Amino acid sequence: MDNFGTDIKTEATDNQLTIFIGKNFTREVVQAFKEAYLNAKDKVHTYIIDFQKTDYMDSSAIAVMMCMKQDLSTKNIHLVHCNNFIYKTLQLVQFDKVFTIKR
Repeated sequence: MDNFGTDIKTEATDNQLTIFIGKNFTREVVQAFKEAYLNAKDKVHTYIIDFQKTDYMDSSAIAVMMCMKQDLSTKNIHLVHCNNFIYKTLQLVQFDKVFTIKR
Protein backbone atom coordinates (compact mmCIF):
# COMPACT_ATOMS: atom_id res chain seq x y z
CA MET A 1 0.00 0.00 0.00
CA ASP A 2 1.33 3.42 -0.96
CA ASN A 3 0.71 6.47 1.17
CA PHE A 4 0.05 9.86 -0.45
CA GLY A 5 -0.44 11.69 2.82
CA THR A 6 -2.58 10.88 5.79
CA ASP A 7 -5.87 10.89 3.89
CA ILE A 8 -4.96 9.20 0.60
CA LYS A 9 -3.66 5.64 0.35
CA THR A 10 -3.44 3.34 -2.64
CA GLU A 11 -3.27 -0.36 -3.33
CA ALA A 12 -2.48 -1.76 -6.77
CA THR A 13 -3.19 -5.19 -8.15
CA ASP A 14 -2.68 -6.47 -11.69
CA ASN A 15 -4.75 -4.00 -13.67
CA GLN A 16 -6.53 -2.14 -10.87
CA LEU A 17 -5.74 0.71 -8.49
CA THR A 18 -7.77 1.26 -5.35
CA ILE A 19 -7.55 4.73 -3.83
CA PHE A 20 -8.67 4.89 -0.21
CA ILE A 21 -9.96 8.30 0.84
CA GLY A 22 -9.63 9.30 4.51
CA LYS A 23 -12.18 10.95 6.78
CA ASN A 24 -12.35 14.25 4.88
CA PHE A 25 -11.97 14.61 1.12
CA THR A 26 -11.18 18.32 0.97
CA ARG A 27 -8.87 20.77 -0.79
CA GLU A 28 -6.06 19.77 1.58
CA VAL A 29 -5.83 16.31 0.00
CA VAL A 30 -6.82 17.07 -3.61
CA GLN A 31 -3.21 17.25 -4.84
CA ALA A 32 -2.34 13.93 -3.18
CA PHE A 33 -5.43 12.36 -4.78
CA LYS A 34 -4.46 13.66 -8.22
CA GLU A 35 -0.89 12.38 -7.84
CA ALA A 36 -2.22 8.97 -6.80
CA TYR A 37 -4.40 8.46 -9.84
CA LEU A 38 -1.97 10.01 -12.34
CA ASN A 39 0.96 7.90 -11.11
CA ALA A 40 -0.88 4.76 -12.23
CA LYS A 41 -2.40 6.12 -15.44
CA ASP A 42 -0.26 3.99 -17.78
CA LYS A 43 -0.32 0.90 -15.57
CA VAL A 44 -3.95 0.17 -14.74
CA HIS A 45 -7.30 0.12 -16.49
CA THR A 46 -9.67 0.11 -13.52
CA TYR A 47 -9.82 2.57 -10.64
CA ILE A 48 -11.70 1.94 -7.41
CA ILE A 49 -12.24 5.02 -5.26
CA ASP A 50 -13.06 3.74 -1.77
CA PHE A 51 -15.06 6.10 0.45
CA GLN A 52 -15.49 3.67 3.34
CA LYS A 53 -13.77 5.99 5.86
CA THR A 54 -15.00 9.23 4.31
CA ASP A 55 -17.53 11.37 6.15
CA TYR A 56 -17.23 14.60 4.18
CA MET A 57 -16.25 15.93 0.76
CA ASP A 58 -16.13 19.53 -0.41
CA SER A 59 -16.35 21.22 -3.80
CA SER A 60 -12.60 20.80 -4.36
CA ALA A 61 -13.04 17.04 -4.16
CA ILE A 62 -15.88 17.19 -6.66
CA ALA A 63 -13.75 19.29 -9.02
CA VAL A 64 -10.76 16.95 -8.87
CA MET A 65 -13.01 13.97 -9.52
CA MET A 66 -14.28 15.67 -12.70
CA CYS A 67 -10.65 16.25 -13.70
CA MET A 68 -9.97 12.58 -12.99
CA LYS A 69 -12.81 11.56 -15.30
CA GLN A 70 -11.35 13.73 -18.06
CA ASP A 71 -7.75 12.57 -17.44
CA LEU A 72 -8.80 8.92 -17.37
CA SER A 73 -11.55 8.99 -19.97
CA THR A 74 -10.71 5.52 -21.29
CA LYS A 75 -10.53 3.90 -17.84
CA ASN A 76 -13.19 2.22 -15.69
CA ILE A 77 -13.82 4.20 -12.51
CA HIS A 78 -15.94 2.90 -9.63
CA LEU A 79 -16.87 4.86 -6.50
CA VAL A 80 -17.56 2.42 -3.68
CA HIS A 81 -18.55 2.24 0.00
CA CYS A 82 -20.31 5.61 -0.09
CA ASN A 83 -22.22 6.58 3.05
CA ASN A 84 -25.53 8.46 2.68
CA PHE A 85 -23.91 11.92 2.70
CA ILE A 86 -21.31 11.03 0.08
CA TYR A 87 -23.84 9.15 -2.05
CA LYS A 88 -26.34 12.04 -2.01
CA THR A 89 -23.59 14.55 -2.77
CA LEU A 90 -22.44 12.49 -5.75
CA GLN A 91 -26.01 12.20 -7.01
CA LEU A 92 -26.62 15.92 -6.54
CA VAL A 93 -23.76 16.74 -8.92
CA GLN A 94 -24.96 13.94 -11.26
CA PHE A 95 -21.84 11.81 -10.87
CA ASP A 96 -24.11 8.78 -11.11
CA LYS A 97 -24.27 9.60 -14.83
CA VAL A 98 -20.47 9.48 -15.33
CA PHE A 99 -19.24 7.04 -12.67
CA THR A 100 -20.34 3.67 -11.35
CA ILE A 101 -21.37 4.34 -7.74
CA LYS A 102 -21.93 1.65 -5.12
CA ARG A 103 -22.96 2.14 -1.54
